[in-house]
Amino acid sequence: MAVPDFIITTGDTIELLFQLYKNDKEFWDLTGYQIRFQVDTIKKATANVQGGSDDEIKIIEASNGKFVVIINAGELNKVGDFNYEIEITSPEGKVYTIAKGIIRTTEQLITWESK
Repeated sequence: MAVPDFIITTGDTIELLFQLYKNDKEFWDLTGYQIRFQVDTIKKATANVQGGSDDEIKIIEASNGKFVVIINAGELNKVGDFNYEIEITSPEGKVYTIAKGIIRTTEQLITWESK
């Protein structure tokens, strides 16, 4: 079994923070970049991608390569290991796959609203 990059609970809202580096000393400046993320059948994109929005992927510090991917409650409701991939596209149209990994989901224990 592979070691997951993230372990999350089904039913939770998840905000995955990423920071990209071009090399050991330099952040990847994401100004003007498009970002796409996929896990299982869930697709997320920045607002500058058709169908994307800041509610899906939000670049929070472009010059420091920081962005957040938001997976809303109910979107990833299956227990298991799921492959994810992140791709960025430069303003000049260059495409880079910058991350691949595994997200593991575990079963939610609290499913009640009142005692």
